[in-house]
Amino acid sequence: MQAGDALQKVYGISPGDLIRKARQWWSFPVWPTEPLDPPDRMQFRITLSHAEEETVELAEATLSAARLREAERSPVYERMAGRLGESCSSHLPLGDLAFNLGLTDRAAKHYLEAIRCGTPAAEIGRCIALAAASEKELTTQQIREIETIAGDRSVRADLAAGMLRRDDFDGVLRATEDLSGMSRDAVFRASRIRAIALIHLERFEEAGELASRLAASAADEFEQQSAKLLFEDIESQIRAKASASIPAHEVYLRQLRRADGVVARLDCMGTWARLHVRTNDGQELSLRIADPVEVVTGDGEGEKIDLQCRPQRMPAVIGYVPEQEDAAGTQGRVKYFRPRR
Repeated sequence: MQAGDALQKVYGISPGDLIRKARQWWSFPVWPTEPLDPPDRMQFRITLSHAEEETVELAEATLSAARLREAERSPVYERMAGRLGESCSSHLPLGDLAFNLGLTDRAAKHYLEAIRCGTPAAEIGRCIALAAASEKELTTQQIREIETIAGDRSVRADLAAGMLRRDDFDGVLRATEDLSGMSRDAVFRASRIRAIALIHLERFEEAGELASRLAASAADEFEQQSAKLLFEDIESQIRAKASASIPAHEVYLRQLRRADGVVARLDCMGTWARLHVRTNDGQELSLRIADPVEVVTGDGEGEKIDLQCRPQRMPAVIGYVPEQEDAAGTQGRVKYFRPRR
């Protein structure tokens, strides 16, 4: 059953309704309280007993594993494995220790033995997949071992999500290259993560094709929205890349009215100057330079341009703001000036 169908069946709401209700909840100035009645009878009883020395040492080693240097990890594992032996009760904690130490090959052996001893495979596999997603680096062999423990290739979606959080976009592509043998929901999630990685790598065409397939296979409103957001991200990143490749002075020029042509004459009018421009498309323009300081020149680096008050024959690109000044006889105010050589 899809997530949207389950919500509708159990709670009578769609994913969109759930999101709206969540937003309303967070917007409350004070959260509503709900009184809870005590149970009619005791539900469980807690008993405490002393843990064996090996159990305490194993717990301490497991929790402190991340702080150990590479050379210290294998000896710690070997010491604890020698003390606990190969009993059914020792395989699961030894697997946890080995996994926390980064010894996934030995962790896999213990977890498989724990499963043979009766520990639910799904329980072990899901926990290990989520823990593995936080690992900095996982080899192909380690990923396969985790899949063997879980008995399901769907864990690749969790692994890919962890790689995406670490900006390991190439790793995401490797982890999601083959999505066979995965559940339908995991395939959709892994494919979406792959599309996000492709966007970051600026492989927009591939990301767009994948987003189109996701949109076509979307089973509910949430998945449709996910595909839509991918398209928006692709368009946004394409625009950002295009803008980044354009020099700043060109971006500024695009915000102005542009005139390509020849400056025919410059009139000095006291505190301001008037440019007479003959454009390439045959127009005659008179433009006002109110303040030289406000004019971006050349490539935006403050290039000094010497214009004499006399007839000119200077090819130029001019950016201006349309401003009709009848008294001055001008149609715009110059904001950008670049001689063409």
